[in-house]
Amino acid sequence: EDSVQVDIMYAQEMFDLNKKVSPQENLVGWFATGNEVTNHSALIHDYYARETKDPIHLTLDTTLESGRMTMKAYVFVPLGVPGATTGSMFTPVPVEVTATEPEIAGLDLLHKSKNQKTLTRPIEPVPDLTKIAEASSKLEDNLDILLKYVEGVCDGSHPADNAIGRQLWDLVQSVPKMDSEEFERMLNSNMRDLLMVIYLSQMTKTQLKLNEKLSTHSAANIKEMAKLIPSE
Repeated sequence: EDSVQVDIMYAQEMFDLNKKVSPQENLVGWFATGNEVTNHSALIHDYYARETKDPIHLTLDTTLESGRMTMKAYVFVPLGVPGATTGSMFTPVPVEVTATEPEIAGLDLLHKSKNQKTLTRPIEPVPDLTKIAEASSKLEDNLDILLKYVEGVCDGSHPADNAIGRQLWDLVQSVPKMDSEEFERMLNSNMRDLLMVIYLSQMTKTQLKLNEKLSTHSAANIKEMAKLIPSE
């Protein structure tokens, strides 16, 4: 506990291997499990500071003391007076979690099974139309909450928040200007494209299953015919 050891050669080899697989990825920092910065963090951070400029230190609270996996990010900033005693300290920076569409789909499946102690049947990805229905229902619920908040601010029952007001303004300005008929045409066009993709995927799946059954049946017939043909 009073010392820290870093296998620099192993870390360099792993970085080189990852660079061959994903050349577009770059080293930006390092992470550690825990809810706070330790005495050894500065030593490890010094190594990564030689590998990249201004590395980021990320901490993951795997103990779940707060009920969730808290993430915090830090950068190393110098302190002191020039020409006199100087030092450095970890300063927290904001953290934002983003995910791609496939990652979101996987997280949704994990979220549905988190409260099930035993799985009686496997959880499969929901169809695209079901996703649209769920997203529409969730959007409608969020709009109801938003309308209640705005009405509460207007009648004085809720205190106004300038930050929320600016976010709402940016949200309203990001909505494209179109009338209801134009919006309905755009929605129907996208819906037709989605139905066509679903139809083609179902046809492909059916064709693959049919081809598999025909191949199995043909192989079985060949074996039966081979038994009937007398050997010389």
